[in-house]
Amino acid sequence: MHIFYSRLVLMILIFLLASPCWAQNKVVVIPMGSSIKPGTVVEGTLNGPILTVTNNENSSTLGSAFTAHGSSPTAPAIAGYHHSTGHGLYGYSNSVYPSVGGRNDGSGEGVHGYSAAGNGIFGYAASTSDGIGVVGIQAGYSVSDFTSYFKPGGFFGGRNGVIGVTKADSGYAVFGWDQSPSGGWAARFHSDNGSGVYVSVPAGKTGLNVANGTKNAVVATDDGARLMYSEESTEVWFTDYGFAQLQNDLAVVTFDPIFTQTVNLSMPYHVFLQPYGNANLYVTNRTPTGFEVHLQSGDANIEFSYRIVARRQGLETARIERAPWADNDPNLYPGKAGFETELTQGVQESN
Repeated sequence: MHIFYSRLVLMILIFLLASPCWAQNKVVVIPMGSSIKPGTVVEGTLNGPILTVTNNENSSTLGSAFTAHGSSPTAPAIAGYHHSTGHGLYGYSNSVYPSVGGRNDGSGEGVHGYSAAGNGIFGYAASTSDGIGVVGIQAGYSVSDFTSYFKPGGFFGGRNGVIGVTKADSGYAVFGWDQSPSGGWAARFHSDNGSGVYVSVPAGKTGLNVANGTKNAVVATDDGARLMYSEESTEVWFTDYGFAQLQNDLAVVTFDPIFTQTVNLSMPYHVFLQPYGNANLYVTNRTPTGFEVHLQSGDANIEFSYRIVARRQGLETARIERAPWADNDPNLYPGKAGFETELTQGVQESN
């Protein structure tokens, strides 16, 4: 009897699909076992859906309208193809649940998106205060961890919130672009308890570039936050400060041993002196371990401060080096097309 009813349902379904007016009819499924043979094709030419599957169960979260199972290690359980300009797979929801959900209990992707020329995965939120375009989080993290009123286009939370990788010469692993009409920020980093930004590069490489702008420390004052500006140099120098005092016309200053590990003191270095009183001082015997300060005239036991400026270890020859990656930066050269150099464009085109 079970086989009879299964075949009956299948024959009714085939009849409705073959009928030119089948889209105007409805197939009501009753809880019984039925199946369609593998390889069955449903197609037509209609101004509407070819097949609509609806489940009216609304008392639980387990009543799916459509369920697909796959066993191939490389093929998806559901594949959607669109041969024109529409969506390969489209989901709509008017609730707090996702329009399209993906889950993988193995080691693959929960959702995989691929595009030959467009967007692999596209997310859109109609509200800047309530919606987020794309969300990616690991276990132990939640969208509620982000407490700003204005929601972002993308939110990512995990052991490392965002990781960007580039394999292109002069490429950018992470790129931020400010297009606000009156001036916003291309990037901002905020920490409640830890540090702000850490930059690590191989020896001899540039750690941080600021094109046509300043590098500031922001400090709190009674008159509001103020900017303190860093001093720039044509070479890579490290500096150290200290106090000393003459004893009978002479002071021997020894370098901090930690400081000596960061600079090349076998090359000439600078020593600047400031006496605190009536005295004229001069420097002799500059060695990799220290220097001597002598009295020329004045107080033979004067206190003074000194500033040492030495070349950074490993970057002794760097001086006003070229920055070809910034030759097309429109902030440096107004009228330029963009940030990519001709070399970088050639690499991208060849790929």
